[in-house]
Amino acid sequence: MSPSVTAKYVVNSLAATTADFLTFYMLVNGVLCEAVTATMLGNIAGALVSFGILQRWVFRDASTERLSWLLSKFAAGVAICIVSNMLLVGLLHHFLGWAPWPSRIVAAVSAWILGYWINHKLVFRR
Repeated sequence: MSPSVTAKYVVNSLAATTADFLTFYMLVNGVLCEAVTATMLGNIAGALVSFGILQRWVFRDASTERLSWLLSKFAAGVAICIVSNMLLVGLLHHFLGWAPWPSRIVAAVSAWILGYWINHKLVFRR
């Protein structure tokens, strides 16, 4: 029996989050990039990893005729998640005085829930 879509989505999320947080870590600690900018760049890195996994494995939507439409919907969802993620990091870090990592983790969990709904209900629906 194959794993459920939700279980596969969790595995995808772990891979995408690893790319996202590794990028965030390298930018905040290595390049000394500001937390909100590092959040955006980390989100983009995670999104690039995520799309391929979601399309080919999680939702098994390998149709090439719809690739541009899928990419458009996915990019719109990613943009919504990135903006909400950055806004929440900014709110928690700059306005409430939280450290970058706790701000980032809370924002990432919130964006994950939003992203799951967008991808499952709007992008890769059958």
